Amino acid sequence: MREDLLDLLQKHNARLLLLFDYDGTLVPIAPTPDKARPDQELVRLLKALGRRYRVAIVSGRRLEEIQAFLPLSEIWGWAGCHGAEIKVAGKELWRYSLSSEEKALKDKFHLYLAQLLAGRKGFLLEDKGFVLALHYRLADKEEAKIVKEEARRAAETFLPRWQIRPGKKVLEFLPPGINKGAAVARLLAEAQGFLPAYFGDDAGDAPALRLVEEKAGIGVAVGSQAPPASFKLAGPEAVRQLLLRLCQP
Repeated sequence: MREDLLDLLQKHNARLLLLFDYDGTLVPIAPTPDKARPDQELVRLLKALGRRYRVAIVSGRRLEEIQAFLPLSEIWGWAGCHGAEIKVAGKELWRYSLSSEEKALKDKFHLYLAQLLAGRKGFLLEDKGFVLALHYRLADKEEAKIVKEEARRAAETFLPRWQIRPGKKVLEFLPPGINKGAAVARLLAEAQGFLPAYFGDDAGDAPALRLVEEKAGIGVAVGSQAPPASFKLAGPEAVRQLLLRLCQP
């Protein structure tokens, strides 16, 4: 247990904004996204945290999916699709707007990827509306390398302004300006006077960790592949143990 981190979090008490990535941070990475479901202890823990602190989930998953996994009114803020969808308590949903041209190009790129993966085992193509995700956790390593290179080249042709973001056995394609740092900035604008503490485990969390530490908040890197941050925890279980301590009277 990082007692220094626990002490720092407890020091700010009711003015603390806890921001969590989901996959790899709150729950272990699973073979496929649908299997990374929270257990009841985690749901109860987040419910208790939300009663004591301001809590937000910042995920690469679609907003409706992450809210279905964590159906908790106690969670104050939500950012889905790396911040393409943002909802905070008492406010209207904000959603990135794809232009008609952008949507047409994204659909063509999606079709290309589907054809690229046809007949190949171990790949999963996920269309999140604003983001395309190419999962290859169950694919052959050499074949995954070939597919990723072809997908990158095609993205530069179909969607040259879009971002290509690698994650843990996933390659994601996002509109310009959409990232977890921008998502956290939007959430912080609705939480004036709160100290942010962000927990994240992979490259997609790097913009959020940087932003929070630039704002004199607390960055917590989770796991061995996490971007640099002031504090480090070994994995989701270590996060859970920390949060259990935070919930104690």
